[in-house]
Amino acid sequence: MRTLRLKKPPMTGPDVKALQRLLTAKGFKVKADGVYGQVTADAVLKAKKTIPGYPRLLANRMAGRTFVKWLTAYKKPPKPKPSTRDKIEAWLHWALLNTNRIGYGEYRPMSESLLENPRELDIDYDCSTGFTVSYKAGGAQDPNRRGYDGIGNTTTLAAHGRVIPQSQIKVGDGVLFTDPAHIASVLEVAKDPILFSHGGPEGRGPGHGPKRIPLSVERTYHPGPVLFLRFLED
Repeated sequence: MRTLRLKKPPMTGPDVKALQRLLTAKGFKVKADGVYGQVTADAVLKAKKTIPGYPRLLANRMAGRTFVKWLTAYKKPPKPKPSTRDKIEAWLHWALLNTNRIGYGEYRPMSESLLENPRELDIDYDCSTGFTVSYKAGGAQDPNRRGYDGIGNTTTLAAHGRVIPQSQIKVGDGVLFTDPAHIASVLEVAKDPILFSHGGPEGRGPGHGPKRIPLSVERTYHPGPVLFLRFLED
């Protein structure tokens, strides 16, 4: 194999295409066009910096036999499995994308079909149901500690969440407003955290489903004390 490097005009040929395909197979995606251009050269440099033990003195944009040997032997690390908290976060973002198909309504017991399929749409539920369903979607224990029997509410959530300081909050933790009672989820950790909040007028459509809202704004609707609750120990 030739030593491939950036040149004008660029080096081309089947050996370039073979290298590009090998790079892609190892997780460094490039277009297999047979042209050793800037994108391919940058992928080579990235691969050299990624491959454990690769000589740092050779971490440049050239590709020769030594690099191909290292790259061929390199095993791409497996993609980490999403954690329970990751799955809860994914559900929160999914619900926000589908807010116009999720309405507000207070029903007990909670919908059995919703608890079986947390991504059910065209359905109405309230804040504590939404919080409970997010944990069901994440594969977590029922935050109400009732085995997902559908009877939980802000009272049972308050009873079983561990109070933590705001400085320790993570995505998926609960934010309980006590006056009037309402629970939201931490969506983004920041100086003024962004919450996933599901509350509003009865019904479905714009303004009825879940929304993103800063903690400071949510507090204007719920002026009483606020508790930060943890249900996951991770």
